[in-house]
Order: sequence, then C-alpha cells, then structure tokens
Amino acid sequence: MAKSTTSKTSKTKKGGVQMTEDGKYAVYDPAAPRTAFKKGDVVQFPKVRDWLNKGELVEVLGTVVNTGVFDNEVPYIEVSFHAQKKANKIDLGKDIRKFILELK
Repeated sequence: MAKSTTSKTSKTKKGGVQMTEDGKYAVYDPAAPRTAFKKGDVVQFPKVRDWLNKGELVEVLGTVVNTGVFDNEVPYIEVSFHAQKKANKIDLGKDIRKFILELK
C-alpha cells in the first residue's frame, strides 16, 4: 500500500464527522449525515482505489465538487482527486467519483 500523504485521524468530531488530528480536514465516513460535506470542502479518504496503479488502495485528499441525492433518498457527494494532486503526491486522474452518505 502506498505511503500515507495525509494527516492521522483523531476522535474529534465536527458537524457529525471525524476530523484529521490537526483538525484541518473532515474524514469521509459513509454513515455521515447529508449535511456533513458541502461544495469546496477538502475531505480525507482513508481508502480509495488508484485505478492507474493496479487498483491499489491509497489514502488521499479530495475536493467536494457537488452534492446530490439518488432516487430522492440516498445522499452522495461528488469528489475530484485531481484538485488535490499536489497534496496527494499521486494522480488519481480527472474523473469525478461519487461517494454515498447516510449509509446504515
């Protein structure tokens, strides 16, 4: 697995989500409420597939570019990892990825 390029997580919570140890970024949690993330937020993802590197799981930062709801009931966020390419020190491509929220 690739070396972590982001901060460690802590038990501190803000707006219903766990924050990085330095309190700088929210940590993605599929059980987070739909109001936990908004457009422009930088979020730490502990495990994301790096499809450009044989599907390896990596820890990276992503920027929320949109929020939405599937079927009028399942909230999600759309995330760009390309926007945090320098901070991540790896390129996950320009594709926007969707992540579900309020997973029970």
